[in-house]
Amino acid sequence: MARVTDTEESAGQGLFEWRRPSGRPAPRYDPARGVIVTSPSGEAVYYPFEVDMRTLPTAFAKVVDARTAVAFTRKYGPLGFWQVVEPGPDHEGRPFDPTDWVLAQAATVRFALEVVAGLEGDDPGALQAALARRRVEASEVAQGLARVDYSVSVVGRRADVGYLASPWYRLESGYLPSQPSADDVRAHARGLLAALVNMNTAGVRPVLRADADRLRHGFTARALIEVVWKHVGDAALGGRVRICRACFAPFVATDGRQHYCPPDPSADAPTGKRVRSKCEQRARRQREQGSSSEPKEAP
Repeated sequence: MARVTDTEESAGQGLFEWRRPSGRPAPRYDPARGVIVTSPSGEAVYYPFEVDMRTLPTAFAKVVDARTAVAFTRKYGPLGFWQVVEPGPDHEGRPFDPTDWVLAQAATVRFALEVVAGLEGDDPGALQAALARRRVEASEVAQGLARVDYSVSVVGRRADVGYLASPWYRLESGYLPSQPSADDVRAHARGLLAALVNMNTAGVRPVLRADADRLRHGFTARALIEVVWKHVGDAALGGRVRICRACFAPFVATDGRQHYCPPDPSADAPTGKRVRSKCEQRARRQREQGSSSEPKEAP
């Protein structure tokens, strides 16, 4: 699914490009195998490392079932399971992603965004609550000190062996005092985020492309899922992650005034038009309905 031009590939200078469906047959869910199958025919190519795609983790974090997983694949292409986890034959000769793996990855990306939002906020309770959502055990290793494990999905690793094995992985993220301070929790959260991003972006690396008149800097990766995690890392470093006031999901904010999930990023050329997201439209309707139902004062 990744593509570079012949001259770029021979020089090792290709920027990463990913293929997404643009016609028929559309991606579909195969319940018998539990996979999402994508046809290699009728595909368009785009560069998912673009700045305009930095909200890609927001769109992926909203994947919660087979239907939304197929919708995401139709818009952005498959995540690339066969590239990073189980290299080998495609499903019926076509690229495929196991649905359980997609959902586990989406849940882990959402978890990571919630942790970033907790780190950026002023409420230590919100950060602790975010961490608790995927914490599976805190084993005491010494008096007043516990090892903390989390259940997450990691690109290239599985809890079992065999095809379509469990996508969940038990991650030991570090140690916490039995009564941690706010600074202890924040340091622990930063270590967890660093581990998640690093483990899920092993194939990401910078590249230079030699154009006719200049050198261009970019990135390459093995699969789209690594690009998603690269954007998560960028958000943790210098972006803004907030909790939507309408749906309460975490989102990568591209403007300091944003309080609602942004529209999904477009894999097509940006139009430059101001587009309201579904969450923003819903909140606006609720405000309008509320104002219209307010009793009017008698003259």
